[in-house]
Amino acid sequence: MLSNGPSYGNNPIGEMESCYGEFRRLSLGSVYPTLQMLEEEGYLTTQQLNGKCVYTITDTGRELLADRSEQSPSDSAQEIRNVPPEISENTVTDLSASVMQIGCSRNTARMSQVGELLEQLKRDIHGMLAEKSIEDDV
Repeated sequence: MLSNGPSYGNNPIGEMESCYGEFRRLSLGSVYPTLQMLEEEGYLTTQQLNGKCVYTITDTGRELLADRSEQSPSDSAQEIRNVPPEISENTVTDLSASVMQIGCSRNTARMSQVGELLEQLKRDIHGMLAEKSIEDDV
């Protein structure tokens, strides 16, 4: 989001929430440490303006974005999440993209349906994890 121009740290939060609706909620506690890390690694710079930090992407940051955009989604998913190939064969990436697309559509009925499906899936997965934990103890 900073590739479009300098921004206060809380602006990306609003933009993400605006685009993804209830499917993606960011907290200041996750955004600011990420911005700080990106600055420490040379991808962003900060400047104080009216008592607030303004973040600007560096040339190195733009190169990182360009490199990442050249990766295929499955390469990126495997690298970032280190998910076993049985799961990551585009399944996780495709599911995430589909959920985000519904979120950006602003269709509240569909967003609600997807939210219910995801809640059920989460319960099912937690049930599987609980079963696995019990099996491990036996």
